[in-house]
Amino acid sequence: MARLLVVSRYSDEHFESAEYTFVHQQVKCLQPYFDEITVVAPIPYFPVWMRPVGRVWEKLRLRMLCQDYAFGNVKVRFAGFPPWAGRVPGSDRARGLYPAIRRTLAKHAVGFDLVHSHMTEQFGWHGARIGREYGVPSVLTVHENHDGILRAIRAGTWDTLAALRENDVLIRVNPNDIEQIREESGTDRPIHYIPNGFDAGRVPTRSRDEERAALGLPLERPIFVSVARWVERKDPLILLDALARLEAPGRPLLLMLGEDLSEGRIAKRIRERGLDQDVQVLGMRPPDVILQFMRASNAVVLYSHSEGNPTVMFEALGCGRPYIGSDVGGVSAVLVDERLGLYGPPKDLDSLTTLMRRALTTDWDEAFIADHARQYSWENIGRRIHDEVFAPLLSG
Repeated sequence: MARLLVVSRYSDEHFESAEYTFVHQQVKCLQPYFDEITVVAPIPYFPVWMRPVGRVWEKLRLRMLCQDYAFGNVKVRFAGFPPWAGRVPGSDRARGLYPAIRRTLAKHAVGFDLVHSHMTEQFGWHGARIGREYGVPSVLTVHENHDGILRAIRAGTWDTLAALRENDVLIRVNPNDIEQIREESGTDRPIHYIPNGFDAGRVPTRSRDEERAALGLPLERPIFVSVARWVERKDPLILLDALARLEAPGRPLLLMLGEDLSEGRIAKRIRERGLDQDVQVLGMRPPDVILQFMRASNAVVLYSHSEGNPTVMFEALGCGRPYIGSDVGGVSAVLVDERLGLYGPPKDLDSLTTLMRRALTTDWDEAFIADHARQYSWENIGRRIHDEVFAPLLSG
């Protein structure tokens, strides 16, 4: 077997970042196919003498605590780079990060036969350059949401274009924009559609009622769960506006999980719509607990403006729950049957309201949904990545 190098943001040993959990899960499922996997994770480094105090220190604390660690045949190496890289006149973030990656490879004498980078603009160019410098194949997974990747291409962002044109093979999590990316970026590289997945081993096995009892949720009331890092693109306000349109006697309880970056807009809209008894904003929760909330729900709802392929969709299906979402990214390629969930045009309040009503009145088949979702388990996604992309490159 061979050795794999992964270049990406990565979770600290004691804090699994929801934002990058899909990279961590993918690395775990690729372990059987390699003798050794090394993850090099660039991260801002703040020397002790520069440590700020008060609120700023609290925001940076987790990043500063990142320490190298290992599990199984995986070694995680954090590559510290100056926090001002790309933020002062004349500096370039992409080129500023590369020396940190290069030093980490040299310091630990990292050997590898293939490099796989995640996130185009952040690390795609670095993976391609490492591949050229060390004479090994390079693969890039393009995770970005549809609007974001096209915006970078059209702006002529040099590192995005270089990443798409110079890596040997690309993986796109959304099949619906592959040809558009190819045409607008000018890349001639092979592009494989392989979506993200979910950790089947983490899916709770207790029934809906048992999960509700464990979480202290009402047993009889319909419950919708929505999980996101609540930025504008995730459109939390449309969820609240649509919920307010549903008739009060049968209105579901909406549980919103994830980091709230709305700057008070979510709380304000809840008050404006009189939804204090219908919405609970629960903040960030561990991944296992999020899956418990999904199992306790009647449906998982997210109506984003743009996506690559929403991870919460795969987790919802894996929990046997329908996904109600906007027709963005690869949603339509996954919800190929209305028995799996429903989708409509983004930013369309009338459509979302209709979908929510349908979700409440549909008799969903939990077993059918969970059975369909098995193809998206990380074990199966890892097998596809190895068999369809890595193995041909390594044998060639």
